[in-house]
Amino acid sequence: MFERYTEPARRVLFFSRYAASQLGGRAIETEHLLVGLLREGKGLTSGLFARAQVSLDAVQSEIKARTPVRESIPTSVEIPFSTETKRVLRFTAEEADRLGHTHIGPEHLLLGLLSERQSMAAVLLEQKGIQLDTARQEIIRLAKEEGLTWGG
Repeated sequence: MFERYTEPARRVLFFSRYAASQLGGRAIETEHLLVGLLREGKGLTSGLFARAQVSLDAVQSEIKARTPVRESIPTSVEIPFSTETKRVLRFTAEEADRLGHTHIGPEHLLLGLLSERQSMAAVLLEQKGIQLDTARQEIIRLAKEEGLTWGG
């Protein structure tokens, strides 16, 4: 399922799983993916987050305020993706295809998160002024600025 994922995108998933375990999540939720994206902190998404003043600490604080306090889960325990996160992963692949990209990177995960509009992650991002269409255009622009090209 993750063959198209770049190493940074796989790190995002790893960080997401870790965030879920630390917050006592029974599943990897969209907010955990957002934490993973922020924790990865590199590439096109980092520039977008910086412009919107979205920080890892602020997002983690907001997530903690919105979720029940639970005991951490050992990292050895398998934590599945929630139904909502599975939809985000489908949207992520669709966004990569829409842009004509053969790989899936953190930027596609961000677009996938924003596509699941009612999720906690999308709501948090939209409160910071990051919306799907704008983020898509910004990613295209940043990629051109950095001279990045993707195969189709």
